[in-house]
Amino acid sequence: MAQETRRRKTRSARQGFTLIEVIVALGLFSLIALAGFALLRAVLDAQTRTEARLERLSEIQRSLFVVTADLDQVSGRIEGMPDAITFQKTDPTGRPHLIGYGVQDGALIRTVAGPAGQRTQTVLRGVTSARWSYRLSGLGWGPISTLPVAADAGLEVPQPTVRAVALDLALTGPDGRPTEVRRVVAVPEIAP
Repeated sequence: MAQETRRRKTRSARQGFTLIEVIVALGLFSLIALAGFALLRAVLDAQTRTEARLERLSEIQRSLFVVTADLDQVSGRIEGMPDAITFQKTDPTGRPHLIGYGVQDGALIRTVAGPAGQRTQTVLRGVTSARWSYRLSGLGWGPISTLPVAADAGLEVPQPTVRAVALDLALTGPDGRPTEVRRVVAVPEIAP
């Protein structure tokens, strides 16, 4: 019986953990926790970057929608230069509005002048330049001032009709790097 008691004591003494084993287990647990924290941090950083990119892309899409909507409603003559455009559109009540676009202080600016006065709106920030080009009836793409050769000969030639307008924006893209965006809009035919 004494031998059996000694065996039980020896067995119970061996069933616990030594201090070294506990320290090694805590070290392994801390390494696993640190790796989990690093993984979580990387996922959160990627989510933040993705949200910022999606927000910038959304801003660009909204601004191009505004420009397209305005050009879809052209009801008068378009006057344009390579860096700005002005045209008339009519609101649903039939009142004319003069719309203008240009770049000022790194932003695409929209100016609206109508019966209620004039107001300026920032359409998109982070714009380096805006280049406008025009598809003219019978002449192809070029500036609005392009006239047929007959005008050079002193003959009276009607102003060519604008069929489409293209906007090339140089801006800060969704990833923060410089990029270019192009939008081409067909202009409705205006009755003379």
